[in-house]
Amino acid sequence: VLLGEIEGEPAAPIIYLYDSHVRQRITGQIYPGAEIQILLSQSNPMLDYYFVKTLNVEPPQEGWIPAPFVDIAP
Repeated sequence: VLLGEIEGEPAAPIIYLYDSHVRQRITGQIYPGAEIQILLSQSNPMLDYYFVKTLNVEPPQEGWIPAPFVDIAP
């Protein structure tokens, strides 16, 4: 599930998906609370990223998202 807050503070009303962890190009946008499927993960020294695909959104969107926005708890 996508989170709309980081450390209890509102982060963004829209969360952007990017082409890579470098974040040069936006590939999509989704709203907090959206269901996602994690397809890949990338660990970095400063900030980890997940490559996700939206579920129950037409058309499905894919892109990289910073780890703090992702709740991986079941």
